Amino acid sequence: QGALLRALAILPACLLPLAWRTPAVAEAPEWVAGPVLLVFAVSLLVIAPWIHRAHANLHAAGLPELTFTPRWAVASFLVPGPSLYVPPLAMRELYNRSHGEGPVDARADVGDVSSWWTCLIAGMGIVLFLLTIVAIQTFTRFHILTPVGVNTGLYLFALLLLAGSAWFLQRLVASVTAAQVALLGEAAGAEAPARRLVVTVAPTAPVQPQT
Repeated sequence: QGALLRALAILPACLLPLAWRTPAVAEAPEWVAGPVLLVFAVSLLVIAPWIHRAHANLHAAGLPELTFTPRWAVASFLVPGPSLYVPPLAMRELYNRSHGEGPVDARADVGDVSSWWTCLIAGMGIVLFLLTIVAIQTFTRFHILTPVGVNTGLYLFALLLLAGSAWFLQRLVASVTAAQVALLGEAAGAEAPARRLVVTVAPTAPVQPQT
């Protein structure tokens, strides 16, 4: 999954030369938004199973006071309203608890999480703005005129932001995965001595005194 996420991070950057060399095409918001939304949908399908499994690992390890269930950590991306703030909170808890932090520090700030979410929200915000222009011009009699090059500039900026978001996300995946491998290894090692100390003592018949 880490390699696939890196490929998805490169994909938006590969669209940059096309937009730069064909500004007339890039000025059409409907052409701009389609590939970006497709990349976002594919990215969500790729990362959703990992997010579910990573949160499930924390619960399986028996860590106390976990706030987010695996299902809610994934579903929060799709629920209007909570989708704006729940995913980064869940990712913070996932990162911090995987790295051995306690419940008090579960929501402590993580640089890569903040960078990932900021780039994602800003990039998708630009895409939604371009889609709004398309909707207004398609379903109403109004036409929004922008200076030449504005839509191209917004498109390039959105691609850079989304590529940065994917890059920070793959860093989080690698870091959390490595931390959970160590965490689960320690948990297994702690259980092994306890299992070895269990000794079954067979009952013996009472010794009869000799007369």
